[in-house]
Amino acid sequence: MTFKTTELFDKQAKKLSKKYKNLKNDLKLLIGDFESLHQSSTSIQKNLYKIRLANSNKNKGKSAGYRIYYYVKVEETTYLLTIYDKSDVEIIDEDLLIELIENL
Repeated sequence: MTFKTTELFDKQAKKLSKKYKNLKNDLKLLIGDFESLHQSSTSIQKNLYKIRLANSNKNKGKSAGYRIYYYVKVEETTYLLTIYDKSDVEIIDEDLLIELIENL
């Protein structure tokens, strides 16, 4: 499976990586264990999912970690759309997600 990121995801990840030094390693774990993590993700719409990812800097598990929205296109490419820290953002606007998907 191929992973691609959106400009928004890159911008958010860069900002978060300044605050959380282990973000890069956490994302590597996500990609390395994606198949099993995908099974526990929440389906938002067709091919659009939200996954909870533990923040290893916090040591509080998935509930206090990151939220990543991703879109699976043709079961071969997964687009990481957006990432945020649960303590910073409670919920994300679904219209933004739809706009990101339309711009792929």
